[in-house]
Amino acid sequence: MSEGIVRSLGTGRFIDWRALNAEGAAGGILICWDKRVLDILDWEEGHFTLSCRFKTIENGATWVFTGVYGPFTKVEREGMWEEFGAIRGLWDDPWCLGGDFNITLFQQERSSQRRISSAMRRFAETMDDLELVDLPLQGESSPGMGGLIIRRERD
Repeated sequence: MSEGIVRSLGTGRFIDWRALNAEGAAGGILICWDKRVLDILDWEEGHFTLSCRFKTIENGATWVFTGVYGPFTKVEREGMWEEFGAIRGLWDDPWCLGGDFNITLFQQERSSQRRISSAMRRFAETMDDLELVDLPLQGESSPGMGGLIIRRERD
């Protein structure tokens, strides 16, 4: 992704960004932020994720955002779950994941509400292992498209 392409989106001079370019059938990931609000401290590129560790300028809070573009195959999904675990091991800050996981967590998110698949079960196990919580999207959305997940606060 070039700076020219990002700027063509109408971003201003206070916008900074990181990108993971599309590769083959995998889509790319673009994370943009306002430099007046957030400082980027670190970032990590994976095969299916782009993670940015930020510091909020106003209060100094640090946190991590991970953009996700999930694979379609079972083998590649296992790689994505492992990638999530590796990211969790990098930083101990509050963590938010968002994007297109290409898998649903609940039957009602599917257009055809059949039984729970092994992929859905594995997704739920990964979320539980990493202490993540699904935040439901508000408004209309297509089943399985996008989502937001955060790490639970520890007692």
